[in-house]
Amino acid sequence: MKKSFLKMMEIPERTGGEVDNVKVVNLIRKGFDHQQITHFFGYTGKPLSDWSKVLPISKRTLERKISDKGNRVKGEPAEAIIESAEIYEIGINAFDGSIDRLNEWLETANPYLGGNKPFSIMDTHHGRDMVKDELTRIEYGAFA
Repeated sequence: MKKSFLKMMEIPERTGGEVDNVKVVNLIRKGFDHQQITHFFGYTGKPLSDWSKVLPISKRTLERKISDKGNRVKGEPAEAIIESAEIYEIGINAFDGSIDRLNEWLETANPYLGGNKPFSIMDTHHGRDMVKDELTRIEYGAFA
């Protein structure tokens, strides 16, 4: 059974192409607890050291927030996690449910992305948007 990253992270899904932006903003403000973050990282198959290069938070701070059960990752790092979860949701669909194929694609240089590896540009909002756009093209068979 395919895992839904959006459901796992309690992120509102798009219905009819729209998402409830107010809910997303509230989730960014509320943030994610240690369990949600740990599950997300575990399901992606990427270690914390990789995610610390993508998220706008230091590895040490991220480790501290994960280990402290009362702490939450919110604000800009939460927004980056939401966008990354969307990337994984789109990517898993594009690669027929294979997270391994998605992770391989994320680590392969891509001409559409200026020769960069998709994961390496996920450290910015614009980079995450570019990755989502390219995965959507793959999902619908419209290669650049």
